[in-house]
Amino acid sequence: MIEKYQQEFPYSHYLSNLSSLNLTNNIQSGRLPTLGEILCNKTKAPINLHLFYLYMKIVENNVDYLDFWFDLVNHLNLCKHYVKALRESVVRQSLIVSGTPLTSNNPFSGSDDNRDSFPMSEKSIRKSLSLSMLLELIIKDHILEDDDSNRLSEFLRGDVNLKNVSPKLKQMIETYDYDDVQQLSNAVYGEPYLPTYDKRVSLLSPLVDEYDPDLRPPMPRHSLTPSLVEKLIRETNASSDFISRNTVRELSHNLLLKYFVDDSEKSLDLPPKLRQDVVHAIQVEGRDDPDVFNIVKKYVFSHMEIDHLPNFLNFIAIKNVTTTTNSRIIVGFFFLFVSFWLAFTLIFLNEKKRYRCVVLATFFAGFYGLVSSIYKIDPFLALCRRTESFTPHHLFIRVDDSFVRTLLLKRSAWVLFLVLLLTAVMSVLLCLVPGKRL
Repeated sequence: MIEKYQQEFPYSHYLSNLSSLNLTNNIQSGRLPTLGEILCNKTKAPINLHLFYLYMKIVENNVDYLDFWFDLVNHLNLCKHYVKALRESVVRQSLIVSGTPLTSNNPFSGSDDNRDSFPMSEKSIRKSLSLSMLLELIIKDHILEDDDSNRLSEFLRGDVNLKNVSPKLKQMIETYDYDDVQQLSNAVYGEPYLPTYDKRVSLLSPLVDEYDPDLRPPMPRHSLTPSLVEKLIRETNASSDFISRNTVRELSHNLLLKYFVDDSEKSLDLPPKLRQDVVHAIQVEGRDDPDVFNIVKKYVFSHMEIDHLPNFLNFIAIKNVTTTTNSRIIVGFFFLFVSFWLAFTLIFLNEKKRYRCVVLATFFAGFYGLVSSIYKIDPFLALCRRTESFTPHHLFIRVDDSFVRTLLLKRSAWVLFLVLLLTAVMSVLLCLVPGKRL
């Protein structure tokens, strides 16, 4: 199962922490698990994630929801890794500026040493220090946080409003933007850019004819975007070997093509409104943050929790007979027929009553097969901590979960009591009947 996703998505090894996607994160003993605990892979056999996936694939024949869930987790972890790599690059640059020695595993890190061997101008040094201070303020303002999915999506959308950050960070970003405007003005006009309220140009001036609207200075910045952080990191000569934003966008687009468009590879039974919202957010708005799939994620989670989880627990957690029900019925009726045949044969042969006790074994085998098929509980398998497997390559599954093991033992005790009771009643009845030779 895991190998499948590693082949389809090369970044699937970031599939580690699923807690932020689920409603329950800490498993509690003494009860059956919730769907969140199973998806977190915090449960043991036979109610773990691996068997739940096989159940959805083999028994329910509806594994698309779980495939979407795993792909969604892969997308979230890729977004987290992207933001985490940005933060680590910022921290690495801050350590370099502060003079802390760093060891790099990058085979191309030698180029940094050659680059540093060239003397830097005083202006470049001031700019590097200024950018490093700006990046450090971004870290201190907790903008590059990958633990909170809401802040993560807000940053990826570029919705971090400068009004909500610290005044010093806002001032430095505005200063950085102003310096960019000055450089653009120098490159185009050969002179520093002056705002319109400082330098007025007459409408009759020949400069108006030379005005190119495409060379206008950029509009004032109102939010902090990932592209700005990437630009700052690259301008500080920090390592930029993190995952690119295009990789995140590509993965979001793959999810769109795989699950939400017409004739997609996987089929999700979603309301048309949810499907249209996701398509519009990715194709029209160009979004790739995890919140794009937030409503669909909740819908899929609720669907699996209501429609599939109870069937799974009923199928494998409170029963240990899954595939041999019909054969147990056949064997049970066969031994009951043998029991009655032996009993009546011994009765009409007027054999001694102690010889008739042989029907104890046949009655036990017959009632064992019938009662275990009705309750779908095999006491012998429960004692051996095994349950029947529904997969084609295994006969039994080991029961490692303590609550499931206790539950199966309790139900097995009731089944065994019924088997012994029926065996005793029928055996005593047929053994004590007076014999008469025909």
